[in-house]
Amino acid sequence: MFRIGCVANNHPLCARLREVAARAGDAVEARVTALEDAVPAVRALLDAGVEGLIATPATAGLLAGRFDVPVVAIYPSTLDVLRALKLAAELGARVSVSLYRGHPEGVEELGHTVGLKEVRPVSYVDDQDLRHGLGEAIAAGVEVLVGGATTQAVAERVGRRAIMIGYGEEGLEATLEAIRSLVRLRRAERQKAETLHAVLDLSQEGVVVVDDHGAIVLANAAAAAILGVPREAILGRHLAALMPDLGLGDVLRSGRPEVDRISTVNGIRVVASCLPIPGAAGTPGAAISLKELARIQSIEDRVRKETAGHRGFVARFTLDDIAARSAPMRTVVTKARRYAETDSTVLIRGESGTGKELLAQGIHRASPRRDQPFVAVNCQALPDSLLESELFGYEEGAFTGARRGGKPGLFEMAHRGTIFLDEVAGISLGVQARLLRVLQTHEAMRVGGDRIVSVDVRVIAASNQSLAELVRARQFRIDLFYRLNVLLLELPPLRERQEDFPELVARLLGRFTTRYGRPRTELSPRLMRGLMAYAWPGNVRQLENILERYVLLRASQPMSDEAVLAELHKELMDKSAGPGAPAITSEPAGTLGRQLAQLERQIIFRTLEAAGFDRRAAARHLGISVRTFWRKLNLDREEGGDPGGGGDRGDRGDHGDRDEGRRRGPRA
Repeated sequence: MFRIGCVANNHPLCARLREVAARAGDAVEARVTALEDAVPAVRALLDAGVEGLIATPATAGLLAGRFDVPVVAIYPSTLDVLRALKLAAELGARVSVSLYRGHPEGVEELGHTVGLKEVRPVSYVDDQDLRHGLGEAIAAGVEVLVGGATTQAVAERVGRRAIMIGYGEEGLEATLEAIRSLVRLRRAERQKAETLHAVLDLSQEGVVVVDDHGAIVLANAAAAAILGVPREAILGRHLAALMPDLGLGDVLRSGRPEVDRISTVNGIRVVASCLPIPGAAGTPGAAISLKELARIQSIEDRVRKETAGHRGFVARFTLDDIAARSAPMRTVVTKARRYAETDSTVLIRGESGTGKELLAQGIHRASPRRDQPFVAVNCQALPDSLLESELFGYEEGAFTGARRGGKPGLFEMAHRGTIFLDEVAGISLGVQARLLRVLQTHEAMRVGGDRIVSVDVRVIAASNQSLAELVRARQFRIDLFYRLNVLLLELPPLRERQEDFPELVARLLGRFTTRYGRPRTELSPRLMRGLMAYAWPGNVRQLENILERYVLLRASQPMSDEAVLAELHKELMDKSAGPGAPAITSEPAGTLGRQLAQLERQIIFRTLEAAGFDRRAAARHLGISVRTFWRKLNLDREEGGDPGGGGDRGDRGDHGDRDEGRRRGPRA
């Protein structure tokens, strides 16, 4: 059953429409009213529960778009007009016909078919337009006015005869079917919208949709809870006022998405993604997802524990997570992307703390094996017997304490994925032989077993030592070396990545401020210069430690940059910081050359500190070039180096060094 409203100034029309609708089981609520009173009449009909409106043409034009219900205009058919003209021909030879926007066409020909001498169409869009047209027709001498209720009222006022255009049953039924179709469509759309809202409300992820001005037009229950605004009051609110750090304005202006931004709203840490909704005319709005950070972390932990196939062996980092503004790192990342496309073994060389596992994870994530396990093992951290059982697995009873049912090895767990052998130089010769066998045959046998297991594994190895030197020292198998050294990547130390330093610092500060729930912070230029001047023997890992301390120091008590720098400087100066730190001792030891080098470095570092960690200023103060200054600061890395004359070695392109060498005379 359909509840339909009718708004017209025509009593017969409303009565006939009600009669035709009733035969189909539909109900028509009618309001007979003048055009100027149509809007309040419609409000009364909507309060009565009507789902669609039928109105005369002028009234339908007035109502269109004003109300959230479909509106259908009812027009007289050509047959209806012909009937009216035939009746008018009995009253006079010259008639006018009132037609809304000229509909239907061809009334002159219709009039001639019934013997009328003149048929004058009066096209109108509203009552004022109609009355003006009828006035002109009357002045031209028409005898009969054909039209609706307004035409009849004008005719009565001026003493002319009038014929009302009736509505045949076929036209009424067609109009009723049109409004029924629109109501059915609206019901279906409403059902879809209600289903969509129900589905969105089932989601524990907040979903918000905004228009092109940033006003909220849709929000599910989770979003309202996260934003801290009642569901009934959230529509129309501007999201930028609730989440000022979201960057919504930039997304709406540029049409570029903002993905996975960590933000705080209503005291809740969330991961927000803002995606523009594309349209023909720019960006008509955006959809925003809000995921609670605590929930993401909880889900990730559960997935890691419950994923039977991967058992938590997941690569978290991509090659895009590597700071690579410097030329050496750009070269490494470019090679890594190419190597990721293959299944060949990769050997990564680099000092401790340079990020070898990060690079290995990035290669895995960029490879066709990205959806498979990434298994990492530190070969130097395990004794031979344990490393062998971890790599290849063992059968039940293989040794005392073996788990019942045995245990698969890491090669088996990495099947179809990647295994990362870190510190591969620490593997004993015996285990090297078994590893070589797996690399050659892609088959593994568990300790104490008699069954061959096929493994499809991509191997990435890493070492902070030169495997070639170990081969020469007969501490590493040459055949295994050539199996591992297929594709080589050499990670530069942090001291050779000056261009990467600001990006590394920004990323690490962001990580630690998020971890500890601290406000985002940046290093002052003075602090940045101080850290960039250091040699970083522990590389990125040491930088991580220092920046973590910096975040905690700034958060635990108010400290000036100078105080923080002094505290960090003290830690960097400590001998425990590593072989590259300029440790100051009261009793120099070693050869005369080493003692002189140590004293020289102390002078250089103190001069650097006094110059506000400006290397150029410190070098000018000491009367040496910047390159010589930098090399002398890191000289203790070169075992057996010549501290007295090292400034000229290997600097053939540095004219300042050559001049300085000439002034000093021959080296000692």
